[in-house]
Amino acid sequence: TGVTAEVSGAAKVRLAQYASDIESVLLTHAAEQNPLAAYMVSTLTNYIANSSRRIRKEVLDQVAIASQKNKSDKGYVEILYAQGRRAMEIGNSADASANFLEALSLYRETQDPIGEANCIQRLGDIDFRAGNYIEASSKYLEALPIYRKIQEFLGEANCILRLGDISFYTGDNTAASANFLEALSIYRKIQDFLGEANCIQRLGDIEFSVGNYTEASSRCLEALPIYRKMHYFLGEANCLRRMGLIKIQTGNRDEGLQEVKSTLDIYERIGDTYSLGAVWYELMAYAESNQERAEYRENARRIWAERGRTELIEMYLS
Repeated sequence: TGVTAEVSGAAKVRLAQYASDIESVLLTHAAEQNPLAAYMVSTLTNYIANSSRRIRKEVLDQVAIASQKNKSDKGYVEILYAQGRRAMEIGNSADASANFLEALSLYRETQDPIGEANCIQRLGDIDFRAGNYIEASSKYLEALPIYRKIQEFLGEANCILRLGDISFYTGDNTAASANFLEALSIYRKIQDFLGEANCIQRLGDIEFSVGNYTEASSRCLEALPIYRKMHYFLGEANCLRRMGLIKIQTGNRDEGLQEVKSTLDIYERIGDTYSLGAVWYELMAYAESNQERAEYRENARRIWAERGRTELIEMYLS
């Protein structure tokens, strides 16, 4: 577009991903000489200089209104999918699910296997975030053979990574490790550095969970420079947080607490409400008194309540 946004570094990363998604739609329409492309270009240009939140809301809403006039237009299903992603990003699971289900139906009607698999995977992500691991696993296992059949390696690796997450969260470290190593191999094959770092970090999480702190720290130190090179602040913060907890566990409590709490600024910058509360929730396990534990618990509850994430309160603090 040739237009840049005056936003923070974290917002620029999100904006770049968002703009890339929209531009792929624009290129599709331009190649087909579709008149909707001109409207989309104009709308994106008008709003891209504003905040990333306003972009996600107003661009997609206005383009959706235009594309609703012709639901057979290829752009309509792509906008539905993009709206679903936006709804997920702001924590609106109901709208996200509705958008992905409608898009899934249209992708199946037009026999678009990539769109079909992407929607199934996103529906799995919604279940995963809600802690519905059986349903999430079922959806990832449904999407996986579609990705493999069409050799969509990124989608394949993403599903395997999530299956590893589910295994890890349900206590099966052996299966989780196998999943993460398999996904890591694919990410490296396609040179997806973010996926690579995510797998390395998760392998470190497994080591941390069984008390192998040296190995866990080594994994964090391997993933951290990749995240920093990619300007992926969430991954950077997660690594720093894990290394802080390792310091607490190995006797360097004060420095560890300081390192863990330092990640709050990063999570605040990128608007990660879940992690802002999760920092305090995680520290509850390391409190030295009931009063300190109650203080950490209240910090988590207050952050999630102020930002409307009552489902997180019910999941972790009820």
